[in-house]
Amino acid sequence: DGAERTNNRQYYTFTEDDKYIVALNKEDELIVYNFKENERIEKDVADIVAMSEDKILYEKESILYVRSINPKKDDRLKVTEDYDANIRFSEDGKNIIYTDGDRKLHIFNIKKDKDETIAKDVSSYYCDDKSCEKMFFVESADTKTVYYYNGKDRESMVKDIYSINAYDVSEKQLVYTKIDDKEYSLYYQKVGNDPVLVEDGLTSLRTVKLFK
Repeated sequence: DGAERTNNRQYYTFTEDDKYIVALNKEDELIVYNFKENERIEKDVADIVAMSEDKILYEKESILYVRSINPKKDDRLKVTEDYDANIRFSEDGKNIIYTDGDRKLHIFNIKKDKDETIAKDVSSYYCDDKSCEKMFFVESADTKTVYYYNGKDRESMVKDIYSINAYDVSEKQLVYTKIDDKEYSLYYQKVGNDPVLVEDGLTSLRTVKLFK
């Protein structure tokens, strides 16, 4: 992926359009190089967390910020002071999706500078292919329950799952397993419909895929 990190914390990566190189040097400076000159866009940076086509997500003084990769656009926004490793840009680069230290699931809209809490006690989430405004997520407060979120409301699908094995958010369908006495049962389910048992009595599972 063009990125490198060494023991002295040097880091560099090409942007998706190959217009820039983004680097984090030994002095903790965030540098953007346009193949003619380089420009420091931030100092005292602890880490580069993620990059989209035109934005960079980075940590400074235990705070997460997002800004344009283009040095001429000084559009830095504070995202959060509380997040874990489960963080990403949506594919279109418009949203940042993350879970915080209390396992609350958030969507941060960059254009609106708005953070919205979607759910609590979330152990995992599975986004759509574009905005991440629609998703499946698993709540694990009392039991592992799968929900579908349509961008406004959430809908409970199934409780007591073992794992999600395959999903297609755009088609509102997923495949999951339940376990009983060390045997697996494989189910297919579409949002709004009852689950369909695919196979039971399985002692192991390797790969499951959904095909359109």
